Amino acid sequence: MRAGRMDRQIGICKYAIVTNEGGDDVEGFAPAIVVPAGIKRLPGAERLQSAENAATAPTVFLIRWSPALDPDSADGLNPKDRIEYPVASGRFLNITSAIELARRDSIEIAATGAAS
Repeated sequence: MRAGRMDRQIGICKYAIVTNEGGDDVEGFAPAIVVPAGIKRLPGAERLQSAENAATAPTVFLIRWSPALDPDSADGLNPKDRIEYPVASGRFLNITSAIELARRDSIEIAATGAAS
């Protein structure tokens, strides 16, 4: 894989049980793991939802394969996780699928989020 295609940074937020300010264990997301990525935006969609127009922005991210993120492992990427892009922006995209490409060469992540 050519490194030039991965010219952006994304945050991968893994779904986890985290401790809140009160000391209770709750469902949430672990702090983001920042990785280089290539990005491809797809045509969006708009629909009427709860008496408001809701636009979605599907995006495909390409990252390098790593054992910690392997979608075929029990702890790898899955639809419970999410992407923060741009990093530290507070804008999150929900992962719809993550697949391994070219025999542990890279991972393609499809995600959707509200259009900005």
